[in-house]
Amino acid sequence: MPDSVNCNLLANEVSLTRQFQAISNRPRQAFRFNSPPGPELNNLFFLSVHDVTYVGRKLLSHSDERGWYQSSCLNPSQLLGQLLSIAYTNNGLAVHFISLEDSQRHDLFHAAIQYPDSEVYFPFPLLDSAGQECTLSQEQWACTPQLAGRLDNDEQHFRDYCAFFLRPLIQPSMVIYDPACSTGTFIGSLAQAFPEAHCIGSDQSATMIEHARNRFPALVFKHMDAGLTQLASLCDVLILRFLNAEVIHRDDAHCLFKHMGNLLKPGATLIVFGHTPVLINVRNSAQALGLRLISSLAARPGHTELFEFYVMKKPGIHKEHLPPLNTPDTFK
Repeated sequence: MPDSVNCNLLANEVSLTRQFQAISNRPRQAFRFNSPPGPELNNLFFLSVHDVTYVGRKLLSHSDERGWYQSSCLNPSQLLGQLLSIAYTNNGLAVHFISLEDSQRHDLFHAAIQYPDSEVYFPFPLLDSAGQECTLSQEQWACTPQLAGRLDNDEQHFRDYCAFFLRPLIQPSMVIYDPACSTGTFIGSLAQAFPEAHCIGSDQSATMIEHARNRFPALVFKHMDAGLTQLASLCDVLILRFLNAEVIHRDDAHCLFKHMGNLLKPGATLIVFGHTPVLINVRNSAQALGLRLISSLAARPGHTELFEFYVMKKPGIHKEHLPPLNTPDTFK
């Protein structure tokens, strides 16, 4: 990315952070937040807790090791307030809300984990400056050491949490399948956590599969398009990490979710998440397919955060054991 673009991006984020701080200093007041058309709309999110909707905006995170980056982990400071209304204007989207106290923001994050009806939803896919939905090209997804390192860093919290979540579910000889395995690190981490299971990965990128095979030579990796594979019908746990902005268009995401959800065998578990926002309304789509939604949000133990983590179950003959809904204490 050119330095001028980085400078403009950081300047915008600094301005937004100051604006958020000013809003935090004036709780219980009505505000309007303007989001211009284009890529920034993808950062807006809605949080539903106890049938009340709140609005927020993702901000860049920073660490000494990674510098500035966009994290899929939401934190309370990114929550603007209780939503009043939204309206399209010539300058983009105008969001009206009632600001919150800092203690309210933290309480809402903790409450969201405790109640299974809570949900985070990103209404806008990634848009270009003309307002058209866009994704990264195949060339941009070609595996390089830099891209592989960034992707692996971005999903660390997902790897940790998924291993905790699956621990009480996995039994010997179960099949865990990741049909868009990217670098292979995610399915590789599950293979290390559950050596008694059969872990399989596939990806439509030949360079990603080559990278995965070199790093995890003992695992099975297949070069194929996720929409063409029938392996989903054989697995006990299906992990969809690609129904997301930057990766796929929303209409295609809906079609693939329906296709792979229908392939699931009775009793199988379906997990949906991703570093960039999930594009589809998983709750409604799961209901249409007869899948039982177990949870939609997660947070690592000891962290005040939220990230999308949809868990669904295809009804089977027997009732399988599942952890309590959205309760982080289960994973300590």
